[in-house]
Amino acid sequence: MFDTFIEMNFDHAYRFASSIRDTVLSNNPEEYFLDFLDLDLEGTVKPKKETILHVFISNHVSFQFEYYVKKGEREEVANEFESLFKSYKHKYRKSRRKDYEYLLYLEKEFNNNILQKIVNETFQLLFSDRLFCMEFNKLVSEYVSELKFVDNPKILSSDGKVIRCAYFQSWVQKAIFYRDKGCCAICLSDLSGLLKTDFHKAIDHIVPINLGGTNDITNFQLICRSCNSKKSGKVIKTSKYYSPFF
Repeated sequence: MFDTFIEMNFDHAYRFASSIRDTVLSNNPEEYFLDFLDLDLEGTVKPKKETILHVFISNHVSFQFEYYVKKGEREEVANEFESLFKSYKHKYRKSRRKDYEYLLYLEKEFNNNILQKIVNETFQLLFSDRLFCMEFNKLVSEYVSELKFVDNPKILSSDGKVIRCAYFQSWVQKAIFYRDKGCCAICLSDLSGLLKTDFHKAIDHIVPINLGGTNDITNFQLICRSCNSKKSGKVIKTSKYYSPFF
C-alpha cells in the first residue's frame, strides 16, 4: 500500500516554492532565470519524471545554500543546517566547532541527503499551480525558440520547434488528469466520464510546440475537444480555476 506514497513534511518547501514562483512570475531579468535552467534537451522531447522544473528547483535551492554558506554567519548557517536535518530526521556528525570545514561537511550532507527531498516537495506545490507552469514554460520557450535545427537535429523538427511527442505514457495521462481533477482546464467542463457520456478529452501543450513549447509534463494540461480546437497551436492559455475541496 505505502509503495505509492512518499512522506513529505513541507517544512521548507513552501519558502522555496514562494521564492521560485515570485521569480518566475515577475520575470525580472536581474533574476538570471536561465542561469538556473540547465535545460535537458532530451527532456523537451519525451516526458520524464525528472522534469525541467525539478532541475530548475534543484539549481535554485543549491545556489541559495551555497551562497548562504559563503556569506552567512557560521553559527547561524550551522544552526540552519542542523534544524533542517532534525526536521527530516537525518543523522549527522555534530561538532561544537562551527568552523568553515564543518559548514562544508553540513553542506555536503545536505546535498546528498536532503536536497532532493526539498526539490520533490517544492515540485508538488508548484506543479499544482497551472498559472505558474504556464509562465515557467513561457520562459523556457524563449530559450527553445533560439535553438537551430542544424545544431539539434535529434530534438528539433525545425528551428525553435521540438519534435512533438508521439504519445503520452499512462503516468503522464494520470498525473495531468488527477491534477486538473478530470475537468477541462479552460472551460471547466467535466471530462471524467462520471457525469456524462459525450465527453472528449485531450492532453494539451499550454505553450504550443509552434511557440517553443516542450513535451515536459509541466507544459501539459487537460482540456476538452472544443477548447483544444479553439486554442490551436498559436495560443498560450490556461485558467486559475480549480475545484475546491468543499
